[in-house]
Amino acid sequence: MNKALIWLPAFLTIGVTTLYKPVKEASTPKIEDRSVSLVIYKCADYTSPIYNNSTAEAQITIEKVNRKGERVIIWGKTISSETLSEYPTFTSARPQNITVPNVNKKNEHLEVTYVLTYNSKGSELQMQGGDVLTDANNSVHIKI
Repeated sequence: MNKALIWLPAFLTIGVTTLYKPVKEASTPKIEDRSVSLVIYKCADYTSPIYNNSTAEAQITIEKVNRKGERVIIWGKTISSETLSEYPTFTSARPQNITVPNVNKKNEHLEVTYVLTYNSKGSELQMQGGDVLTDANNSVHIKI
């Protein structure tokens, strides 16, 4: 019996060391800079004389949204009122690239919202649009 008790601590030590798996290091959140590409262009032919006094203005906002739904405005811009014919076509539009720093890839995402305000001879029309940016899609096309 005494011989069995002598080996018991050795077996317990071997058993505990084989079963014990230390906790891996706490995973650090993947923080990265995200790039957003904005392209604003006209999607119709506004050369008809009826559009001569018609203008459009765009208010664009980029927000960082976390899992709790808390929003932080990262970037905002208002493109001043221009006549519809002055906006570039899709082929001649130049994308504007915005870099958003410190985005936690696991817990946050970016949302782009915009309000287009059309004015034609004193009559105003507002249209809203937006996009949730993903890894596959970091480009937003705003059609005037």
